[in-house]
Amino acid sequence: MLYILYIALLLINTICLLSHKSSKMLSLFSIAFIILLMAGNTYNYDYIGYEQAYNGMYIPHFAKEYGLNFIFHIGNLLGLSYQGALFVIYTGCLLLNLTVAKKTGADIHLVCTLYLAFGFIADTVVMRNYIAISFLTNALFYLTRRERKKGLVFMILGFLFHKTMLFYFPLLLLDFDSLNIRRFAKTGAVFVVVLCAITFVNGGRFERLGIFLTGLLYGGKESIYLNTRSRYGFLLYFAVHIMTIFTVFYAKRMLIKNTKLDNDASAKLLNVCSIIDLYVVICFPLLMISTTMHRLYRNVMFFNFISLGIVSSSFSKNLVSRDYFRFFFVVGFYAILWRILYIFDIPEALEQIMNNNILFG
Repeated sequence: MLYILYIALLLINTICLLSHKSSKMLSLFSIAFIILLMAGNTYNYDYIGYEQAYNGMYIPHFAKEYGLNFIFHIGNLLGLSYQGALFVIYTGCLLLNLTVAKKTGADIHLVCTLYLAFGFIADTVVMRNYIAISFLTNALFYLTRRERKKGLVFMILGFLFHKTMLFYFPLLLLDFDSLNIRRFAKTGAVFVVVLCAITFVNGGRFERLGIFLTGLLYGGKESIYLNTRSRYGFLLYFAVHIMTIFTVFYAKRMLIKNTKLDNDASAKLLNVCSIIDLYVVICFPLLMISTTMHRLYRNVMFFNFISLGIVSSSFSKNLVSRDYFRFFFVVGFYAILWRILYIFDIPEALEQIMNNNILFG
């Protein structure tokens, strides 16, 4: 039943986007359905571990996750069941993200459709990472407004839930307004290509570096993550993020063409988004050690959705122009490529979500 509703809703949303007609009712229904899928899920790869931790069982991996333990403690004090706590957490995080989208004037319909198409799948499984992502999305938003103190606060909050947030702290030091994107991209490309070549020649197994970095970012899961390396599987992960970069840069060009402005708030946000996407390319050599490292650029996915939503809003409503159709085609290909990645990365996740729901069994 959930599969039918899911596919039907995706098709309806896609048709509405193709015709460039937004529907607040459809957007609200999509948001409610996403919450049902995420908060109503009763089994996935990590469900049992989180449930045991919530119910007081000592789980070594969660012992030092202070943010997660804090909200679990609050949930227990309030007398919430684990499923009730999930509803509060997932609803709160989704609304926190959508609030950012609303502030930027992004097309909520497009944002929700992209998230429903593939974004929610991994977030349903890795709950604490999703909470951290929600704080990161807000941190990046404030960086676009040069409100670094607020950005720092949200990054610290994200770090309390997942150590991968350390990776984004250097962004606080960048001056996005004066940064030369072309020079930044060229310098970064040379650096990354050299490191990738060294990693490839050495079989992709810098054990000491890998253990140090995964230990720093993921706590006690070093051996698990190092063992997820697949010979040439990293090429698909490379392709997905390269497509993400192309999509955002193409979207930025469309925005400037539509608004005739390259220095307003929306253009600046797209500019920051493109710089962030270029910055996370430095994780490519790490992907050759462990493909799990792709979460370093998956973490900025929702911020990319917001950026694409801003561009969608810049097109004239109810008018399907050639430029809009091209934009939709590029975004569609971007979504398909991400969905293919999820098929290889977490093949059973969607099935687990659809077949294990508090309302639909």
